[in-house]
Amino acid sequence: MDSATVFSIITVALSGSLAHCTGMCGGFIIALSSFLDQKKSVKNIFVIIGYNASRVSAYILQGAIFGAFGGVFVLSLNARGYLFFAIGVFLVILGVALIRRGKILNFIEANSPFYKFINSNIRAVISKKSKFGFLILGFLNGFLPCGVVYYFLALAIASGSAIKGALVMGLFGAVSLVMMGTYALLFKLLSDKFRNFMLYVSGVLIVGYGIYLAFLGFMATK
Repeated sequence: MDSATVFSIITVALSGSLAHCTGMCGGFIIALSSFLDQKKSVKNIFVIIGYNASRVSAYILQGAIFGAFGGVFVLSLNARGYLFFAIGVFLVILGVALIRRGKILNFIEANSPFYKFINSNIRAVISKKSKFGFLILGFLNGFLPCGVVYYFLALAIASGSAIKGALVMGLFGAVSLVMMGTYALLFKLLSDKFRNFMLYVSGVLIVGYGIYLAFLGFMATK
């Protein structure tokens, strides 16, 4: 990965987690509380670590799959150029959608069939009170439809490698791990105005990187 990609991953992961992920995934944190025991702090640490490790594992798995898919296009410079251009255009649209919070993004994140499927499985996990249900909960969290996650999956495709794709999603997961780990504190300290500002920043960064990728793709096809 080049320095521009690494910078983009870290900055969008930070700003997106502060503004977006804590709100989208907050329900999972509440669900996780059903597996915690106030009298057993050691068990709680194990549950929290296991939950987040499972969530990041889901990200890494997706990164490897999408990266391998992108690898099909690296065989041809021309095909890679078209791929970069298409991903760049997608990221510009996604960035604008994050800034405007319109109906398209709302449908993708909250009203899509896949989101409802994830929610139904969450309820089943909680109701069964499985001993290791927190691991399943974390893994499901990793597949939650989310505009910010789609950005990193697009980068995984652009990486053209299963290993690089896994690294992209792993880096995102590591940054979001810090944000989600301090969710309760952040939620109380950060105002809605600040979260909206960070959402705007992440959207602008995504649009900027989308233009950059589209330009690289355009130049590669000439």
